[in-house]
Amino acid sequence: MEDIAARRAAQSLLAEHKANLRFQSLGPPDGPATISDAYDIQERYVALLQDEHGNIAGYKVGLTSAAMQAFCRIDHPIAGVVLARRVHQSAGWAWNSKSPSASNQTSRQRAHRIPPK
Repeated sequence: MEDIAARRAAQSLLAEHKANLRFQSLGPPDGPATISDAYDIQERYVALLQDEHGNIAGYKVGLTSAAMQAFCRIDHPIAGVVLARRVHQSAGWAWNSKSPSASNQTSRQRAHRIPPK
């Protein structure tokens, strides 16, 4: 994917997110045609989020179930990042609590214990 198209797509996603608009798939000319294109857009989107949400603190996996893959019309899991200010502590556990997706359940199942201060 051309860098300019990936940047436009990322900026569009950010504007929709900030306006609290319902997610809609990106169509031509800036929408992803391949998984590689989608990761190009994600890379630029994450860069735009980092000023507000901090550096990359970890990674997550999504679309791990056949049902979610079918829903999203994809045949494999996907990966994403967790930004530092989107990791929260609660009752001695840490997990990414910003994503309401099924992958958040996996994040909670794989949460790690934080030692007491």
